[in-house]
Amino acid sequence: MTPEFSEHPACPKHTDSMVPHTFELEEVALPHGVQVFRCPNLSCSFFYATGAMKGFYTFKSSGDLMPHPQGSV
Repeated sequence: MTPEFSEHPACPKHTDSMVPHTFELEEVALPHGVQVFRCPNLSCSFFYATGAMKGFYTFKSSGDLMPHPQGSV
């Protein structure tokens, strides 16, 4: 279940408000209109995507965003 948030989602691990993030073109191909947020803790791999990809993800070194169930941190 996606958490309720007013402006920015909160990192499920650190509970800090996530910040907008833009991937380099080579890193990840996103569908049009998807906005991505990341944890402000730069060592954290949690991301949140809006739109067609709505939900939490972890960024893998392979460049893949893997869906992550919010509750199992």
